[in-house]
Amino acid sequence: MVTAGLMGWVLVLLRRIHGELLTLTSRKLFEMSLIGAGVAMAFLSIFTGVSLTAVSNSFLLQTEVIYTIVLGYFLLKERITGRQVAASLIVVLGDMMVMTGGLIQQVNVGDLLFLTAPLFFTVTNILAKGVMKTTDPSIVVAFRYTSGGVLLLSLQAFTGVERLILGLKPFQILLVLTQGLLLATSSLLSHFAMKKINLSKASAIFLASPVVSAVLAIAFLGERVTLIHSIGSAMIFISVLYLARLRSALRDLT
Repeated sequence: MVTAGLMGWVLVLLRRIHGELLTLTSRKLFEMSLIGAGVAMAFLSIFTGVSLTAVSNSFLLQTEVIYTIVLGYFLLKERITGRQVAASLIVVLGDMMVMTGGLIQQVNVGDLLFLTAPLFFTVTNILAKGVMKTTDPSIVVAFRYTSGGVLLLSLQAFTGVERLILGLKPFQILLVLTQGLLLATSSLLSHFAMKKINLSKASAIFLASPVVSAVLAIAFLGERVTLIHSIGSAMIFISVLYLARLRSALRDLT
């Protein structure tokens, strides 16, 4: 996360918007610090959950769209139709089929952490959407990963993480920096999307990523395609196309 934060600041400099930092209020800085803390807790939940349960159960992370629909409706006053809810749930089901192949492992405490992480992500995205009304998404992303990464490093300092960092080889350092750049860039794109459209809609569209991962795994790793994977991918593809055509709007509260 720290490297993603550093790459985020590089993007801020490349976009020549660093002058906007001088206009940030103490409230905005506090809100972005909260965003970083929430993201840190989400990643900590994921890392801990992976060590306690089957990796295939990580499909539970896709429940973020459910949290977003509920909180987006009540907190952001987004207009959400029954068809949108149905399409979003179909995407979640499709993700489950693609990621598990239809085989769900025994539920344990790690799965509860997988359910907690997307709640943290949802809350931080709601905060970010508010901050981005007056602050460029690049700055939000840079603060998000810098503050979150520093918090995670602080929590993990007693594990001897400094020895791990000092022991990195040049190739591993390059790999870490590349991952940080990819994370920062993808987050920047997703934040621009969240700024433009309803969060409930954006979160469902983001769930198409497992299909992309599956296609790449089939193309480059030679993984076998199953009927379950194919059906799940088709469900995701059709539902995301439908969601992309929906117009983002807020509820009429008058």
